[in-house]
Amino acid sequence: MSAAPPRGTHPVFREEALAALRAPARPGAPLSVGHSTGIAVVAVVVGLLVAVVAAAAIVSSPEYVAGRAVIQFDGVRFARTPRAGAVDEVLVEPGQWVERGDPIARMDSSAATRVHVRARREYDDAVRAMLRAPSSVAARTEVGQRARVMRRAHADQLASEIRAPVSGRVQAVRVRPGQTAAASQVVCTISDQDGQARVLALVPGNARPSLDPGASLRLTLDEHPRTTVELAVHSISNGLLSPDDVDQLGAAHVGVGEGVSVAVRASMPATIDDGRDGTLQIFDGMTASVEIVVRERSLLERVLGDDVR
Repeated sequence: MSAAPPRGTHPVFREEALAALRAPARPGAPLSVGHSTGIAVVAVVVGLLVAVVAAAAIVSSPEYVAGRAVIQFDGVRFARTPRAGAVDEVLVEPGQWVERGDPIARMDSSAATRVHVRARREYDDAVRAMLRAPSSVAARTEVGQRARVMRRAHADQLASEIRAPVSGRVQAVRVRPGQTAAASQVVCTISDQDGQARVLALVPGNARPSLDPGASLRLTLDEHPRTTVELAVHSISNGLLSPDDVDQLGAAHVGVGEGVSVAVRASMPATIDDGRDGTLQIFDGMTASVEIVVRERSLLERVLGDDVR
């Protein structure tokens, strides 16, 4: 029996707590899981693993090779600058119909105008001198020479106006006002035919063995990134193309980078759905990104590699 606490004091712990502390320790009942519940959990986990592996082996998804493309039209003619100089004015826009000889752009003609004005003044002076001495052979010869100089100056002044070489629809405008253009630079492209556009796609050369005619080609226009067109590949180049070959095909500006490429061709209509209940006119020279399906493989094949094929 425990001694009573001194009179006037209060115990810190209750008697029940002290009795529980002094009692011998006894282990409690062990934690157990019912056999039926454990088996069910294991069965569910195994079933999920089997389902995941089966889906990975059966469900396949396409693999793509990415590249760049340019839209081209048959029957395209080029309007070019007659000389080097600044572009003063552009008079047409893509989609506009022009007749042969219509003005499509004007170059800065200030220098040619000054030359023509000076030549005209010198011609007038020569004519007045001839009138003062009508029998002078030298005066008549001077008039003829000044007349030829004036005609050349006038022709140079008129050459500042660039005209359509053929009747057709303007496909692309390649210059802008204020731009300094080189001699014979393309001002715009004009197609005398309405119809199918051609897609020239360039993909890395190492993709050639995986490409086949009829493969799905997904095209996204650079100027309209929300517009995507699904096409079918109809031809593939047999050999690899160098940067010079790409330049010869008229695709140097599409941004394919250095190295060899493979040319992939497809056809598309000149007017497509823009995806927003409207239509979009396709023009020569438009650039785009492309993705071409090269094969389909399951997730399991991708994890384990080509040896499982």
